[in-house]
Amino acid sequence: DLYFKARGVRDVMFDPGVEDEDEQDWKCVRDQANKWELAERFKNVPGAVDKILGTSNVTQEVLANRRGWRRPIASDMIDIYKFYARPSKTLRNGRRAILLDADTVLLDEDNPYGEIPVFSVKAMDAIGSAFGYGPMNVVAPVQLSQDVLTTAIMTNFAMFGVQNIAVKGSDQFD
Repeated sequence: DLYFKARGVRDVMFDPGVEDEDEQDWKCVRDQANKWELAERFKNVPGAVDKILGTSNVTQEVLANRRGWRRPIASDMIDIYKFYARPSKTLRNGRRAILLDADTVLLDEDNPYGEIPVFSVKAMDAIGSAFGYGPMNVVAPVQLSQDVLTTAIMTNFAMFGVQNIAVKGSDQFD
């Protein structure tokens, strides 16, 4: 049941105070799942089916504005949270939990993977941070200066059309 998926910044939660990924004690991943399949999978969990089938990703804020890109999309996909804790002295086998919300635990068991099965892919490590560093940030000032120069040159061209102003030799200037 392992799979690879690119996650957004807000989809993976962890302790940002721990810089080294290998030292993270826990991670929580927000995922989406079909609510009908979840209801079938966790039908033996008391009260879970009603809670799952009553869940929707459409918030009141989205319902308030019915036009444009914020119009709610009819979907059976709902958010679930997968929590993983690595094995430690207090949790000998680690922990894996699947949560619907803070009050509804669908699954709570030993971590069958022996480690946290969530890995980050980043271009560089950042000193003093658990978040990665993009090496292209070093080139950003060069791009900024290129943008400023291009803007100045194009503004000059737009204003005068050409760099030289030709006048007749007989014209008098004071």
